[in-house]
Amino acid sequence: MVSSMYDNSPEETVKDEQVTEENQLESTVGNKKLKEELNLVCGYRFSPYDYELIVYFLLRKILGMQLPVNIIPEIDLYHYDADQLPISEFKYGMPGEAYFFTHTERRYASGSLLKRTTNTGFWKASGVDAKIVHKKRVIGLKKTMVFYWGKAPAGVKSSWIMHEYRVNPNLFPQAEQDKSLKTKLESYVVCRIRKKNKDSKAKVPEEG
Repeated sequence: MVSSMYDNSPEETVKDEQVTEENQLESTVGNKKLKEELNLVCGYRFSPYDYELIVYFLLRKILGMQLPVNIIPEIDLYHYDADQLPISEFKYGMPGEAYFFTHTERRYASGSLLKRTTNTGFWKASGVDAKIVHKKRVIGLKKTMVFYWGKAPAGVKSSWIMHEYRVNPNLFPQAEQDKSLKTKLESYVVCRIRKKNKDSKAKVPEEG
């Protein structure tokens, strides 16, 4: 039997938890069912936990399953500088915060480094990736990045921060025989982006 995220397969687990999650979401908005447009009552915001972004949004997106609510747009994130991202178009979260699905690309076909550059800047990782644990399993990883103006490795630090979430590929050992699934697991991410109140002009140290 192939091991998976839980005792059941990831697909079965997601389906089993769908009813409970939808009930929670319906309760949040006064027992009104969520549809394509999320009409939250005053004082409520779309602010999922890390594991919820993985289980109920990113994993379902990768597996081609229905999302609890279809409000996270898919964009070519690295086509934009941080200040050009359509943050204001995301009406459901905290002010100045937005969520996006996107694909990552390898910098070189035979390498593991990912392309993080934009038109006039780049995203730089800050710290180590955080493990996202749900039901005693590491279901995903969260990478924190800061946007810098200029060319890597030097640049001027901005106030833009991104949390990039990806599914733990080890949950799907069968992906080694399924190239389509493997590609999606390696490249598909969901990002939460926000801007701090003040820009920092500190320069990133050059790598020696």
